Amino acid sequence: MNVTGIQFVNPPEIALKLRDRELKITPIRVGEVARFAKAVQPVMGMIGTLLDAFNAPGADQARTIGEAITLALATQSEALFEAVAVASRLKVEEVAELHVDEITLVVAAAIEVNADFFAQALPVMEGALRVTSTGERLAS
Repeated sequence: MNVTGIQFVNPPEIALKLRDRELKITPIRVGEVARFAKAVQPVMGMIGTLLDAFNAPGADQARTIGEAITLALATQSEALFEAVAVASRLKVEEVAELHVDEITLVVAAAIEVNADFFAQALPVMEGALRVTSTGERLAS
């Protein structure tokens, strides 16, 4: 296999200032994918809404993200905390201590740096997790 000619791109990174700390949000790493996919399974609808907000022309992204996070906090807070912990590399306990505006910033940054992963790989993984949990086999 000839790998010459492949160009590697530096992954995006977003620096956030949260109270007294700076946090760098970078793309999900290979070793984090399974934990992240499992964590976001209960909040897949929220991720779909967030992706739609990021892609819709003229959409109020901050408002849509805030509404989705508020819903997730009310209905699936543990899943949200775990997913944000993986995406931010904070401990779950640290995520739980964030203010709502801070978790909103972290989620927005994580979506931005992982846009391709959310749009392409995560839906496939979510489907595979569902199949695995029901014992069904994928068609070959």
